[in-house]
Amino acid sequence: MPAEKNPAIGEAWAFIEKLSADDTARAIAEAMDKKRLDMASREAEAMESGKEIGKREQAVKIAKNLLLGKMSHAKVAETTDLSLDEVNRLAADL
Repeated sequence: MPAEKNPAIGEAWAFIEKLSADDTARAIAEAMDKKRLDMASREAEAMESGKEIGKREQAVKIAKNLLLGKMSHAKVAETTDLSLDEVNRLAADL
């Protein structure tokens, strides 16, 4: 057993058992753990959202360059995965 080989593990385990026996301390520990998990989830969602925004910005930049190079709107939409309406709006703003 790891606690027998490492006294620090034994002390930590004893602390966990003591904490688990105290309803208030356990509730606090569970709330803190939930908060940590919620924060990690929000951070992951924010990272994913940031990646999507970056992909879109890159697609718009590429589309503008292709439009300036006189590529057809349909081909720009196909190449960048933007909708034809989006490409048409970008072309109108150039």
